[in-house]
Amino acid sequence: MDTAIKPGPSAIRTPLEATLSAIDAANEADPTLVVVKGIPSALALAEGRSAFAWARRLRADAGASDALLIAARGHHIRRWETPRDSYPRTRAGYQAWRSRLYDVHAEHLADLMRAAGYGDAEVGAMSAIVHRRAIKTDADAQTYEDAVALAFLEIQFAPFAARTERDTVLRALRHTWSKMSDRGREAALALPLSPELRLLVEDALAAAATGASAKAGEAR
Repeated sequence: MDTAIKPGPSAIRTPLEATLSAIDAANEADPTLVVVKGIPSALALAEGRSAFAWARRLRADAGASDALLIAARGHHIRRWETPRDSYPRTRAGYQAWRSRLYDVHAEHLADLMRAAGYGDAEVGAMSAIVHRRAIKTDADAQTYEDAVALAFLEIQFAPFAARTERDTVLRALRHTWSKMSDRGREAALALPLSPELRLLVEDALAAAATGASAKAGEAR
């Protein structure tokens, strides 16, 4: 008689569940730690779970695709292996670093997706999202952008603002805001930020509005 324990239906994981579990395992290796709600966590793990939650929330009406959820969960997968200091401290160096990170993240996620049983179509959809193609025109790409930005505001904004010059923080906020949708912006404004961080957001938006008004006046 075969006495081996057979896995029940609850033990059978979907491709999405298997991929998310593999992403979390990779993200747990991030040597940078943050404290989220009083609990220490690897930075990539905290950011990935935050972006994943935001992607699901922002697409609650239409439902989030697997490609979107995987891209959000793994948007910083193994990022620490490609440090900023490995590229020149110039604008061109920063852009080259960011472009390389998109490739690195997409390649790692593609390997995990294929191992879980996804095909080329799903892998291609994920890669397009991670590479931030068609923001403002593709729903998944825009939701990804919003989710990643909201995860940053939740997890990284406070320490980033504490160690960075104010003008640099304001520029980063304006740049992030310009890529977000109205829905994402509404979610950002509803975040429970400290008075100091909220003031930074308000100042950044006020400066952005002033700049937009000035450009509009020049165009008349």
